[in-house]
Amino acid sequence: MIALTLAVTLGGSTPPALVAPSRIVYVSADTSDGTSCRLLEGDQWTCQSPSAQVSGIVVIVGQDAIAYRSPTLSDASFHVRSWGRLLMVEHGSIADADVARAKVTAWTPTRFRSQPHSTRLVAAQDPSIDVVTLAPGVFWVAGGETDVAAFLMVGGGEFAATRLMIRTLIDGDVAAPFVVAPSGNSLLEGRVQDSHGNDVAETEVESFELLEPPTEWSGLPDDQLAAAPMVRTALVQTRSDGTFTFDHVSAGPFVLIVTDRLRGRGRAVVRSSHEPALIRLKPPTYATGRVLRDHLPAEGVRVRLIPDPRALAGATDVRDLAAPELTTAADGRFAIVLPPVLSGALLFVAPDGASIRVPLPAHVGTGDLNVGDVMLAAPQRVAVRLFDGDGCVLSAIGPMGALGASIIRQSAAAGIVHWLDVTETGAWQLQAECGNRPGSLIPDAFVVSDTGPPPVVDARVIQRR
Repeated sequence: MIALTLAVTLGGSTPPALVAPSRIVYVSADTSDGTSCRLLEGDQWTCQSPSAQVSGIVVIVGQDAIAYRSPTLSDASFHVRSWGRLLMVEHGSIADADVARAKVTAWTPTRFRSQPHSTRLVAAQDPSIDVVTLAPGVFWVAGGETDVAAFLMVGGGEFAATRLMIRTLIDGDVAAPFVVAPSGNSLLEGRVQDSHGNDVAETEVESFELLEPPTEWSGLPDDQLAAAPMVRTALVQTRSDGTFTFDHVSAGPFVLIVTDRLRGRGRAVVRSSHEPALIRLKPPTYATGRVLRDHLPAEGVRVRLIPDPRALAGATDVRDLAAPELTTAADGRFAIVLPPVLSGALLFVAPDGASIRVPLPAHVGTGDLNVGDVMLAAPQRVAVRLFDGDGCVLSAIGPMGALGASIIRQSAAAGIVHWLDVTETGAWQLQAECGNRPGSLIPDAFVVSDTGPPPVVDARVIQRR
């Protein structure tokens, strides 16, 4: 901690990165320690205290930022941040021992540009937010610009975890402590069963809470509440009897989700932690069929569900479009679990890379989908006559515009002719590596159709970058 002795002045220069310093504040766990600070002319500052046992942080407020000095003598430099605030856990709301065990962590929802409509977010710890412990239950929190839904979790003891939106701290004055009063420990208990009422053991249960404060959503019907933007706050596994427990939970509401790869999916909306939860799984539907090659069953063929890119971009929960992959059995048969939202195609890939896509219908109904026999053909050999390409190696990426694309390197070359064994029909991007540098080609793409012979491509290297 910053230690001041009698008749000793602590001071220095304001950090150059802080624009227009206008105010200096000393924040501490002990608001009555008598420490006073002031700004001097020439971008100087000073602090004095009547006590030799002083701990706290010097905060200088600028035009659009603050600078704070860490409370350790080994780090006397200032840290410039957009905002900062003192956070205090209220004594009396929980036991003193729990106040001493309290800790604060910063979290930010993970967002992906490819999934702008997702309402089921997973949070990751945010290293850009500084959390400094000044005393038991007293924390200095500072940071820069962050997600509007970024939050702090106050937990660590035998009390209910408290989630604070970071924006509520930013809006307050740096000199005014933000006081949080956690409630006593709370448990959320429940059970997972299949469609026949049998207990489901060793499956994961996710707990989601509203991304925004619950006052805006708590009066909604279950379906609308479940569709609201939410963030995952906990994950547990069911016991042998299908029961589960989330401890140290908030007051709610919660949306509990089970996504079991083989036994089905289920959801429960729980308004309060005092309400026991029962999650009944809906059994999965399957796409079944058989893969043949040269009219014989093909064993070991990977079967994957590839969602349509547009459906994936518009999904509120990407797991509604996902399915676990598998390989065909010795008789070439497969039975792949289908997700609730069906789109895209089934991709079949043999061990040697030969592949084919089978488009799926928009919906299946209530029963399984029989794909029938899937005929897996050998890769098509595309010849590329490459001019001005001495020492170049070709590769192709495709099919273009589809998820689950493959990268294929040339299988052979003789003179100017390079051969590519293309595994799927569609448009492919042509690339060249000349020495250790990429080369630009014209044309840089070709198309393989499911009718007629493979194309012969005349290409030229126009630039070696």
